[in-house]
Parts: sequence; structure tokens; C-alpha cells
Amino acid sequence: MKLGGLEYYNYSLPLKTSFITSAGNISECRGIILKINDENGNTGFGDIPLLKGFNSENESEIITELNSFNPQKIDVTDKFPPGKILFRSKTLQFAFDQAITQIILKNNSKALNVDFVNPVKVNAVTSLSNPEVLEENIRKFISNGCNTVKIKTGISDYQTELHTIRKMRKSFPLLNIRLDVNGAWSFEESLKNIDLLKDLNIQYIEQPVADTKDLIKLSKISEIPLCADESVRCLHDAEEIVSCGKIKFIVLKPSLFGGFSDFFRLKDLAEENAVNLIISSSFESSVGNSWLIMLAASLNHKFAHGLATRDFFAGDLIENPFPVSGFKINFVPEKLRHINPLREHVK
Repeated sequence: MKLGGLEYYNYSLPLKTSFITSAGNISECRGIILKINDENGNTGFGDIPLLKGFNSENESEIITELNSFNPQKIDVTDKFPPGKILFRSKTLQFAFDQAITQIILKNNSKALNVDFVNPVKVNAVTSLSNPEVLEENIRKFISNGCNTVKIKTGISDYQTELHTIRKMRKSFPLLNIRLDVNGAWSFEESLKNIDLLKDLNIQYIEQPVADTKDLIKLSKISEIPLCADESVRCLHDAEEIVSCGKIKFIVLKPSLFGGFSDFFRLKDLAEENAVNLIISSSFESSVGNSWLIMLAASLNHKFAHGLATRDFFAGDLIENPFPVSGFKINFVPEKLRHINPLREHVK
């Protein structure tokens, strides 16, 4: 398939409520939309999220790659998934593959030769920073159909957090509870803290330690399943985690991981080794989030994914093609063909 032109434009989407990351206070999500044409005039779009604290890639380097790229010199596949790696930037490669896949679908609506799981389940997210309202929030989640909650921990005194977690488990015995530590514990703290949690039926603990070698070492002795997140930013990272044999969950942010070909290589490897990939957002617009939902639907498990992010936004580039209802998303592949952010205004 021959390409024609490539354009890009910046966007900024306001958040309903600002939040704190390692990069500071965040009140909006910025990004870049790619627009690519093939020789027949079909158009595809891709999303490059640039949220500080999530994407560590340099925006100016991404722009330099875009400006130096000549699509008319490139012959790309007309089969799914796209396999050619064209960019150093993983985020740019993922966005390019979104756009190319949309063009592939416009040329052949049945090109996605994947068995999709429907519906795609999503988890709720809350934190232990305000224990007084935590139980009320979880009750609201459950009343709306939620069965999995990710709780951000490692924020305050651990004994206080442990007391709150025990209280939540007693109040909600059937709830799937995930704890996200974001690497805040040392190896020694992890040993002690996990031992105190082992009777609470925790689905998994996400990234208890920052160091990957410590995470692998910990996974071999932990009585609670562990999950890698920040330890996985490329296919090599993921292969190391899978090969250790003990980590059975990986939270994957596809926008930071690379192209579709790397994703499907990891998917095959993970499924061969009974490792569950949990797809997570990098605060893309609905343009990019739609492709995350496609990847989540391609996985052969029914664990909840981290894709319920639209409620954080006060505006979007398009009307969300895949809204969350009852903490589930109905994935309809046909809708991917019709994504067109240029028809909409930033709301």
C-alpha cells in the first residue's frame, strides 16, 4: 500500500479535576493527532498522548521525526497488524499504526482477523488518601456494575492504609481488589507488607517495588500475585517479566510500548505462559483510547482493564465510540473505520 500525505496537529483537552503526578499538577491533557492518506484518498488518524508524568518521550524529538518522515517513500502492508517499525519514538509508532490500520479497514472491513472478547470489562480507580469517602465511593462503583477496584496505596502510613484495606475487604467480600503501589515500597517493606495482606484475597499488587530485578525476586516468594507496570516499557522488558515465570499480570500502556506488531508478539508470548495483559490508558483522547479498547478485546481473558478514563475529561476530540456502561465496553470493530477527529470541535 502506497501512502500519500501526512499531517499533524496539536490538541489540548481540559480535565474536570486536576491531579498530581511526578511532573506536578495536571489540569489538561495534551497530544498530537496524525492524519495519513493512502494513494486512493483513504484517511487514517492516530493519537500521540503527551501527558507529563505518563509519557517520558521528548515532544520536540517526536516533532523532528514527523517533520523528517516522507510517507510517499514508504510502502506499508495492507494486512493487519502493521509490522514495519518506522520510528524511534514508541508513542509515534503506535499512533502511526492506528492510522495505518484505519486505512487498512477502509480498504477491507474484515481485515481484523482477531477473535474479540465482548464485553471488555473495566475497573474503577480510587485511592487511600481519603479513607472517609472510600467506602462510599466503592458502594457507588458496585451499584453501577463494578466488580474490580484498583486502590492507589503507598501514599501514607502503612498501618493506617492496612486498616482501611482490611475494612474494605470486610465490607466488600466479593470485590476484586487490586493495590497499586507505584514502586513506593522497598524490597524489605514489600516482604513485610505483603505478609500482612496475604489473608485479604487481593487480586494482585501492582509494582510494589521500583526495581525490576527486585520485582522478579519478590514474585518468587510472594503469597499474593504481583503485577508489573512501570517495569514494562518495551518488548524486551515484557519478555524478561514473562520469562521469570512468577509474575502473572502485566499492566500495559500500549501508547508507551510501541507498535501493533510488538503488542501482538507480546500477546502470543503472554498467552503461551498464562500471563494476563491488563490494558491501561495514558490519558489519550477517544481517538487513541478506541484502539486501546480494540487491543483489550483481542485478549483471551476476562479480567478488567484500566480504560474507564473518559469521565476525567471535560472535553474530547470526538464523540466516544465506545462508552462505558456498567463498567463494561461493547467493542464494535466497524466503528474504528469511522473515527474522524477533524469533523468535531474540541469541547
